[in-house]
Amino acid sequence: MAAITSSSDGALSISVWSTDNLDKAPVVFGMDATAQRANVRFISVSWVANDRLLVVANQPLTTGSGMEGRSFTYLARFVGLDGKDWIEPMRRQGTKGVLEQFAGKFLRVEVMDPLPAEPDHVLLRYSDPLRGTADVYKVNVRTGAGERFARAGEDESYIGITDREGRLRAKSSARFEGGDWVVHYEIFDPASGNWEDQPALSYPVKSRRNVDIIGFDPELPDILLIKDNSGSDLAAIKGYDVKKKAFVEVLFQHPKFEATGVRLAREGGKGIPKSIAGFTYDGASEEVYWIDPYWKSIQDGLKSQFPNDNINILNLRRDLSFKLIEVSSSRHPPSYYLLKNDQELIKLGDSRPEINPADLEPTKLVYYKARDGLEIPALLTLPKGFRPGTSTPVPAVIMPHGGPWARDNADWDPAGWTQFLASRGYAVLQPQYRGSQGWGDKLWKAGDEQWGLKMQDDKDDGAQWLVAQGIADSKRMAIFGYSYGGFAAMTAATRPNSPYRCAIAGAGVSNLSRIQNSWGENRIQRQLQGWTVKGTDAMSNVDKANIPILIYHGDRDQTVPIVHARELVAALRSRGKAVTYFEVEDMPHSLPWWPAWQEKTLTAIEAFLAKDCGFAKS
Repeated sequence: MAAITSSSDGALSISVWSTDNLDKAPVVFGMDATAQRANVRFISVSWVANDRLLVVANQPLTTGSGMEGRSFTYLARFVGLDGKDWIEPMRRQGTKGVLEQFAGKFLRVEVMDPLPAEPDHVLLRYSDPLRGTADVYKVNVRTGAGERFARAGEDESYIGITDREGRLRAKSSARFEGGDWVVHYEIFDPASGNWEDQPALSYPVKSRRNVDIIGFDPELPDILLIKDNSGSDLAAIKGYDVKKKAFVEVLFQHPKFEATGVRLAREGGKGIPKSIAGFTYDGASEEVYWIDPYWKSIQDGLKSQFPNDNINILNLRRDLSFKLIEVSSSRHPPSYYLLKNDQELIKLGDSRPEINPADLEPTKLVYYKARDGLEIPALLTLPKGFRPGTSTPVPAVIMPHGGPWARDNADWDPAGWTQFLASRGYAVLQPQYRGSQGWGDKLWKAGDEQWGLKMQDDKDDGAQWLVAQGIADSKRMAIFGYSYGGFAAMTAATRPNSPYRCAIAGAGVSNLSRIQNSWGENRIQRQLQGWTVKGTDAMSNVDKANIPILIYHGDRDQTVPIVHARELVAALRSRGKAVTYFEVEDMPHSLPWWPAWQEKTLTAIEAFLAKDCGFAKS
C-alpha cells in the first residue's frame, strides 16, 4: 500500500506498507532539502507496477510581474518503493523532459491507463497548453523512456479506454457543423484499423446532452457501457453496440437519482476487468447497486459494522488476500481499513484523527419549494443536539456550492466548512439551486441566464424555509460561498430585502461581463456555457450594498482571477460600504489547501460571523 501522509508539523511524505507484515513500520520518504525549500509538495501517488510508483507534486511558479503569472508547475516522477531511483518520465539527457517543457503553463500529468497486459508500461496523458490538446505517451516505468502513443488533433481528446492488447479504443471531438459545435465520438475498430464515427452518440454542444463513455463490458467485447440522459431527465447506464452503432438496452436507471457509473470486478496482474459488479448513483451520497452476490455480501457485512457510514471498497479484486476499504460519512472523515481474507478487518488509520464523529450531527437530504414552485434539493447540517420543533432556533448559514454546474453530497466536506460551522452552533443549508448539475436536466437547465436572479431566489427561499421549519433565527442568518458560491454571496450583499445579516465570499466572481469575455474566448465554451452566464452581479449594484461582507481570495488563483475581488473591494470602499478583505498568499483556487491557508480563512470566517454579523454567543 502507498499513501501521502503528514507529520505533526504538516510536512508531507510518501509512506509504503507491506501487507505481508503490517506490524512492520512503513518505508517513509519525502522531497529532498532543495525541493522542500522550493515549496514542492506531493499531491498524488499512483501504482504503476508492483514495485514502482508515480508521484505528482506541484510548486509555486511566478512568471513576470502580473497576477496572471502567479501559478503552479506540476512535476511527475517514477520512484521505487524504497524512495530511491527517482526517474522523470520522458526526460532527454541534459534537457527538460517532454512532460515538463511547458512547466509554466499549468502542466497536468495523469495515468490514463495502467496497461494491465504490460507490467513495465503505462499510458500517461499530458496537456499541451500551446495547442489546447492532450497527447498520450506510452512510458516505461523503470527507465522513463517512452514515445508518443496518440497525438490529439485540435478540439480532440482521447478517452482512457484500452483493450487487452493495449490499444486506445475511444476518442471525442468537437466539429463546427451548420453554425453549431457538435460533439462526436469515434471507436477504433481493430479488425479494419479504422476509427468509426458513432452518430447515435453525437450531439450539439449547446444541448448539453450528458454522455460519458465508461468502458467496454468485460464479458461482451462489442458493448460499450455509457452514461446517457437522452430521453430522460435523469442519466442512466446503457449498453451500446459499437458494430450496430446503436443503444441495445438500459442496464441501470434509478427512479429518483442520476446514475453515475459502473463498478467493475477485476482480477490478475494490474487488475484486468472481468465483470460488472454493480452500478453507482448519486443520492444524498454516492450509492452502489450491487448485482454481483459476492461483492454485495462483502458490502453488507461491512455495513453491519459501520451502519451510519458510507462504505467504499477501493479495490474490487476477488483474487487478492486484502481489500482496501474506505469508511466515511458527513460527520466521519475518511478512515481506512484492510479486509483480510474476507474475515479480519484491520484498521490502517484516519485522515483526520482529531475529529470525533460522535460530536457531530449527520448531513441530511431535504427538499423545499422555490417561490415559483420548483422543487429544490438541499443538504442540511445541524449543530450537535439540535432538534427542530423543540430546540430554540439558531443562527444559520446558507452555503451555495461552486460551479455552478456542480452539486454537493452528504459526504465528509474536504474543505471542512460544513461541520466547522455546525460545530460552532450554526445550522448549515447547502441549496442545490437551479443550475446545479447531477440532480437531473430540468433543475440544471432552469439556471440558464439566471445568475443573480432566480438562482439567487433559490438560496433566499432556502433561508426562509429554515425559518419556517423552526430551525433558523430569522435575525441571525448569513450566506457564505466560494467560487460561484462567492458570486452568490457578493450578489446577496447588494440585493434589497435579503434575509441575511452579512455575507462571506471566497474567490468569488464579481463581474459577469468579465467572466463572459473570458469564457467567450473559447468558441466551444462559448456555446456550452458562456451563453448561460447572464443576469446581474455585485459590480453592477455596488451602490445597493446593504450588509457587511467578508471577501478573501488566493493570490495564485488562475480559475477566478483576483481582479474580481480587488475591483469589488475598491468599489465598496469608495462608497463607504462595510467590507473586510484579505488575500491568502500562494493559495490556488481548488483543493488541496494546506493547513496554514485553512487556519487563516476559517479563523477569519468565525471571527467575522461573531463580530461583524453580530452572532457572538451572549
